[in-house]
Amino acid sequence: MSSYLRPPSDEELVVIDSILKKVLDGATLADDDTAFKIDSALVLRFLRQNDGKEEKTLKAILECIEWRKTTKPYLITFDSVKEWAQEGVSRCAGFTKIGVPICQVRPVSGLKVDIEMRVNYVRWMYEELMRRGYYEIVFIGDFSQVSSAPTSDEKRCRDQIDEMRAKYYPLFETQLYFVAMPWILRAVFAVIVAFMSGAQKEAMHTGLKPKHLLEWIDASQLHENLEGTLPVLKTKNDSGVEVPDVLAMFPQPRTQQQ
Repeated sequence: MSSYLRPPSDEELVVIDSILKKVLDGATLADDDTAFKIDSALVLRFLRQNDGKEEKTLKAILECIEWRKTTKPYLITFDSVKEWAQEGVSRCAGFTKIGVPICQVRPVSGLKVDIEMRVNYVRWMYEELMRRGYYEIVFIGDFSQVSSAPTSDEKRCRDQIDEMRAKYYPLFETQLYFVAMPWILRAVFAVIVAFMSGAQKEAMHTGLKPKHLLEWIDASQLHENLEGTLPVLKTKNDSGVEVPDVLAMFPQPRTQQQ
């Protein structure tokens, strides 16, 4: 599979090799943590997240490994987060022109905020992608349905997700496309960006309209809200109400040829 992650420079390759040897010599994953890969691609993502600093990167990777042993995010089940998944706000569906899975997010103001479930849903999504052989995604945020400023709970939720992504899944989203961001979110967004690494900022594309996405993604891989033709598959929840079928739309396991 092709990647949006810029190939490492000669200088980065030297640092990556040094860090990888130290990590493999001094740390091991839990026996049941089988999808998480400690390899040069992982080290590169952590290295760029930490602005190329070797010791800081090594410390971050070791902390991530310990976090995985302690919290076991790979044991989160879909059933434990399906209530939030079936709201239809966030789903993995479709691929970019180079074959990278897409996470299409469409926040809506006024929804119930269960911080733990929302954070765990993001963890489940990353872990499920890795189980299926994918180690990067493209994020599309469509903010056209946001009509009010984030509540305090929504801000806390966003902060926890951003911290988790930066510390334990750095640069998993190798491209981020932000569509139709209203003015009420721009100030919040500016604060978030101020704390991002250089590599995170490099991956961001803001001020987009749906038509701009066609540079990277075929219309057949975008939902109708983004002026595409990819259908939103449906199922029924436990109450018999029709909801998005997140699992049916999720990328199928990657083959060796992809």
